[in-house]
Amino acid sequence: MKTTIKAALASNEISVADISANLKAITDIIKESAQNGANAVVFPELSITGYSCGDLFLNSKLTDAWADALNEVSEATCDASVTAFVGIPLKIENSLYDCVAVIDKGETLGFVPKRDLSYAESRIFVSDDDPAIVFSTNDAVYGVAVGDDILDTDYCKALKKAGATVIVNPYASPMSATFEKEKRAQVKYLSEMLGVTVLSVGASPTESTTDTVFADYSVAIKNGEIIAEQKPLNNGGICYAEFEPTVSKGKNVEKPSESEKVEKNPFIPEGITDDYFESCLKIQSYGLIKRMTAAHAKTAVLGISGGLDSTLALLATVRAFDLMGRDRKDIICVTLPCFGTTKRTKSNAIKMCEELGVDIREINIGKAVLQHFEDIGHDPSVTDVTYENSQARERTQILMDLSNRYNGLVIGTGDMSELALGWATYNGDHMSMYGLNASITKTLVRALVDYEARRLGGSISEILIDVIGTPVSPELLPADNDGKIAQKTEDLVGPYELHDFFLYHFIKEHRSPKEIYALACEVFKDEYSSETVLKWLKTFIRRFFVSQFKRSCVPDGPRVTNVSLSPRGSFSMPSDASFAFFMKELDEI
Repeated sequence: MKTTIKAALASNEISVADISANLKAITDIIKESAQNGANAVVFPELSITGYSCGDLFLNSKLTDAWADALNEVSEATCDASVTAFVGIPLKIENSLYDCVAVIDKGETLGFVPKRDLSYAESRIFVSDDDPAIVFSTNDAVYGVAVGDDILDTDYCKALKKAGATVIVNPYASPMSATFEKEKRAQVKYLSEMLGVTVLSVGASPTESTTDTVFADYSVAIKNGEIIAEQKPLNNGGICYAEFEPTVSKGKNVEKPSESEKVEKNPFIPEGITDDYFESCLKIQSYGLIKRMTAAHAKTAVLGISGGLDSTLALLATVRAFDLMGRDRKDIICVTLPCFGTTKRTKSNAIKMCEELGVDIREINIGKAVLQHFEDIGHDPSVTDVTYENSQARERTQILMDLSNRYNGLVIGTGDMSELALGWATYNGDHMSMYGLNASITKTLVRALVDYEARRLGGSISEILIDVIGTPVSPELLPADNDGKIAQKTEDLVGPYELHDFFLYHFIKEHRSPKEIYALACEVFKDEYSSETVLKWLKTFIRRFFVSQFKRSCVPDGPRVTNVSLSPRGSFSMPSDASFAFFMKELDEI
């Protein structure tokens, strides 16, 4: 065997469900890698089809094409004299496997199916628990752990025992603000424990961005030491790692684990750096880039209120357009003043758009809403839910129609805290064509706008700081006698820092209401009385349950944090589930 391997860690560009396009990307990378001296090339999980095909995997057009596709890859490896690890959906009789094909210089050595399937994956693929197998080439002995199989230490130990000097880990995982750190720790632990080299390659962000942006993070670690690394979401190409495929005895090292500390704001944990905020904004931007590209959209259309949510959506959209090299004037921002709009928010919205160099327009919707009241027989002096929601729906109609006129996408601005509480008008601000803030809580929205204010500086920073200091409000009710915001959201539904805490522990940690109450009372003992915590926790439980019907049909949007309420794979709940059993526990406190 050769004493040195040069491995190419390659996250190929994906055209979801287009095998021909993906094959070209893969074979081009194989040729390029060989020209640069590589003798091994590792691609992500299901790189031939794209990981995010969903039920399309069940279509025979896709699953019957794997053999021909493999032949083309084999020819490329033969010409280039390399070993390639390529993700394919392997169909055997009536069973479909999420596999990695190991191809050495034109010869297919074998297939390694994924063992540990998620709930969503198990709808499509069949799991496999065959004994660990390894593949010996002239360069090394390879073992393969697909996706989260790398977390199965017994399986990985079996690969080493079978002779593996290198463990290849093709995967496809959603990016989050903390993903890179967590993935690096996983790979480092395994490499150090076994005394082997681990090559880990993630799926491209050109995968579908329906609910996630995939993490194209590549890392090579030998005996616990990083030898090559490609940061995620940086438009990086191929990452090369050179190493000797030797093994050591390994070490007894502590497995990485999540901190047991209960964070006051779990979405902005203590000790984070600005890299965390930068990752959040990158995920939003890359999600929008993929969506606009796939939709052939020429413009982005946003309703700008001068509040936190629309401000963050605009900042992320500007980043996306800059990355695409598009004119910021193709970002059409519309301020839509009506009965509750205040001078402060409207002024901030206009000044912000002017500073950022986007297209800013004003459309006063007062006359249209009054006409609507007349049409449906509503007395405009009655400032009830009809009065409020008619404004929200009129705004959405205008934005949607503008997007049609200018071949654009309506960018959703609502955040995850609002989705959790149902604080959105159904088919009003609830609806868009891509929800950029869909998995970002209100507390994190505020922190991200603050980060951008610090990063950008100058006059735009002053505007952003004033936006942060503005009370959160939908501005659907008339202002007070001084022209200031009268309708303050947190006075009506409760403090967002509490609701974000409740949300995390109810969805992510799966805690009971009583457990959440006890934790919140301890963590917020200096800010809120136990009576206040109980009051707003009851509000959260009630509103969360009765608002599920709104979340069952939310638009696509990228998952940024490790919590999402998307019904398409992150959180499933019947729209008519009862909260009575959960509320009873709180009533007994």
